[in-house]
Amino acid sequence: KDNTAYNITSAISIKGDLNYTKLEESFKKLIARHEIFRTTFGVKNDGPVQFVHSSVPFALEFFKDDEIGVILKKFVRPYNLAQGPLFRAGVVKRKADHLLLFDVHHIIADGTSMGIIIEEFSAFYQGFELPEINLDYKDFAVWQEKHFNSEYFLEQEKHWLERYSGELPVLNFPTDFARPATQDHRGAVITSNINSELVAKLKNLASDTGTTLYMVMLSAYNVLLSRYSNQEDIIVGSPVAARTHAQVQKMVGVFINMLAMRNFPSADKTFKQFLVEVGNNALEAFMHQDFPIEDLVSKLNLTRDLSRNPLFDTVLIFQNMEVGDLNIKGLQTSRLNIDAGTAKFDLTLEITEKDSGLEVKAEYASALFNKETIVSLLEHFKNILESVSENASVKLKDIQLLSESERNKLLVDFNTSPKSKIGDSETIISFFENRIMQSSGQLIKCGESKITYQQLNERANQLAAFLRSKGAAPEKVVGLLVERSIDMMVAIWGILKSGAAYIPVDPAYPQDRIEYMLSDSEAEILVTSSALKHKVNFKGEVVDIADPEIKVESTGNVKRVNHPENLLYIIYTSGSTGKPKGVMIEHRNVLSFLPNLTEVYGFSQDDSILALTTLTFDISVLELICSVLTGMKVEIATDEVASNPQSIIKLINSGGVNVLQLTPSRLQVLLETGGSGFLNKINFLLVGGEALPENLNKTISSYPKLNAYNVYGPTEDTIWSTSYRIGEGAVKIGKPHCNEEVYILSATGDIQPVGVPGELCIY
Repeated sequence: KDNTAYNITSAISIKGDLNYTKLEESFKKLIARHEIFRTTFGVKNDGPVQFVHSSVPFALEFFKDDEIGVILKKFVRPYNLAQGPLFRAGVVKRKADHLLLFDVHHIIADGTSMGIIIEEFSAFYQGFELPEINLDYKDFAVWQEKHFNSEYFLEQEKHWLERYSGELPVLNFPTDFARPATQDHRGAVITSNINSELVAKLKNLASDTGTTLYMVMLSAYNVLLSRYSNQEDIIVGSPVAARTHAQVQKMVGVFINMLAMRNFPSADKTFKQFLVEVGNNALEAFMHQDFPIEDLVSKLNLTRDLSRNPLFDTVLIFQNMEVGDLNIKGLQTSRLNIDAGTAKFDLTLEITEKDSGLEVKAEYASALFNKETIVSLLEHFKNILESVSENASVKLKDIQLLSESERNKLLVDFNTSPKSKIGDSETIISFFENRIMQSSGQLIKCGESKITYQQLNERANQLAAFLRSKGAAPEKVVGLLVERSIDMMVAIWGILKSGAAYIPVDPAYPQDRIEYMLSDSEAEILVTSSALKHKVNFKGEVVDIADPEIKVESTGNVKRVNHPENLLYIIYTSGSTGKPKGVMIEHRNVLSFLPNLTEVYGFSQDDSILALTTLTFDISVLELICSVLTGMKVEIATDEVASNPQSIIKLINSGGVNVLQLTPSRLQVLLETGGSGFLNKINFLLVGGEALPENLNKTISSYPKLNAYNVYGPTEDTIWSTSYRIGEGAVKIGKPHCNEEVYILSATGDIQPVGVPGELCIY
């Protein structure tokens, strides 16, 4: 592969008189001593083979002093496995020291091998002789192949296959970016530390439960993964040296094996109970560590997924000793922490015991995660350890991930949207009549028809008076079954001014659905048209919007009879039982939402909105009610236009509207019909009602002058609850609207960390 994900790179600072000739000769002695340094790999008879050469070319590489990252980019390069040597060494002469660089492909060495290499290199540099090697890595490979079908290996295989029977989990860990179709192995490293005081408490916990510090770490990591993913079947890779035979203890090669640790962090288990389980499972795994992970993956016949590693995507490495530094008399040496810019897995935690406590390195795939996410994750890991060190009997679901400052940030700082108090007597009608006084000449159009706000108010007053004579009043429900037209707008405002609430009915609905909605809502009056009367058998009062008697009524404002708590409309959504469910919205709910048009989206009375949405979808309230209360021009799409993508695009391109609200699927249809050019005519775009696909997000983002928002909100919370200004980056539902508070909660009702999925609670 043309990448460096499987390069192992070390950098050592050396102060003193470094002899470059002795340095190079020492490496050449290592090459002569260990066949693995003279080994290359190829394919023969459709199978992998290794070739051991009598010699391979080697020379130190020299680099000019520069930033360490710049040097490493030049030094760390992909290897061709068919050409040796599969390692390299380099030197940088710096002002205060020398920098010794060493890089080896993981196919010929593991972490333990690196310690052996450093130890033997130190000996050769100082002129010491080492005892001859009786066995080399190829001898181990032959032995392993010979014994693979032995009873010992078959018993090991049986253990792992039983452990991984049935359906296997795939870790659904939340990412900041969409997972690429193929891993690119780009990565980064972040380091954190756990102080010695906390480590002492954790060691006491391990002692009390008959486990080890490693097992405590693995248990805590499982809890972290479970809380982030909402899963209770977790697989974590964990490497072991796998040098179970004395003859291989000082052998350079790849003995390391990755153990697939499968555990079940169920929410109701106590941490102590779970720790003991993890400990027992780990002991079983250690007893069967000689069965190669590659063979387990092969036996399981896993479905190939190039975007992931097979079986597990995350690894925990625990080291109670560091790979030693160079120990050369007369030279001061120290190992440098370096970031090779690669990641073999989605996330790897490498925990190393030090005198000061524990060092925790997180190597993460930068194609999946932001740096800030991993910083938070490490803090949550530390918080889990703090929590269980104080109370190991805590249930897993009750372990605190959040610090007090982070909790306060989520509860308070993330909910700073403006709050507006609604007056005790404020209703939609009072707002409407005040708006008429300010914007009486503003237009509402539908096809060739148009009406001013003043004319709308006069006609609405006439209908309101007529409906009151038929029994309309606060908390009464009036059905609305009309075509998309100016009359539709008159009907809505006439019903509202009568004091009643409206229930919109789509003429395209089947008759039985229409009749169910009218019956279930206890509608006593139905406002309709002569063309649609036949759609329903309604036992209540039927009012034809064109009835001449309506025009006899006064055009003056009718007496206001509503309070903020009165019902405004009922929207029927698909119920979980199969029957539509009516959602009841009050005047105060819409008034609470209203400030968002100006405060969040930036609409003004200079803007013109296209009313495209069917009345039975509550976002139509924004187009037909909130728009008027804001003083905007309204262009109502007729039924013919609303059902024809080409006609919609033509209307937009005519330049009469600059505000568009629609679902992602409808936007996709428009784009497929006429391209994206019509977006140049739009100043404001609200997209919601469905998840916004990444391709649409990219298309919208390509119009930087477009004020576009991904909006979200359940019908129960009135139109939209949150919004996110669309731009480059992942799709989000954004921040809470004015007068809203939004929290993401766990199954137990606790606040979730940033980026962790949960139940959305809107207040």
